Amino acid sequence: MRALMSCEPGGPETLRLLDVSVPIPDAGQVLLEVKACGVNYPDFLTIQDRYQVKTPRPFSPGAEVAGIVSAVGPEVSELRVGQRIAARIGTGGMAEFVVVDAARCSEIPDGMSFADAAVMQFTFETAYYALHTYASGGRRLV
Repeated sequence: MRALMSCEPGGPETLRLLDVSVPIPDAGQVLLEVKACGVNYPDFLTIQDRYQVKTPRPFSPGAEVAGIVSAVGPEVSELRVGQRIAARIGTGGMAEFVVVDAARCSEIPDGMSFADAAVMQFTFETAYYALHTYASGGRRLV
């Protein structure tokens, strides 16, 4: 499979498109065929080694994904092959396939695109948190 990989610290120009092995799901995990991946500021910081979590290299950035379950590992009963899911994963999303903990997966509603489902995991959660925390506390946002 192909994956956009960070092999050295730096900006987006340092990322390389490489052929890597398709991961195999372990107990409690699913293999997701990635159809969409959000791109966020933390991805930019992570590839530069400027994020609070330091990811060992090489790695594929991409913290929020949506796609189709391709395989399920042992002890996974709530998800099935062919199901449309979205997940927030930390890293690994800028690849054709990624292994995801089943507990991190949410079914994508009918009619929602993969692109919209992917960005719901990180981007919209941040906006919701800001509104819920600051607006409900009586503080002005602007």
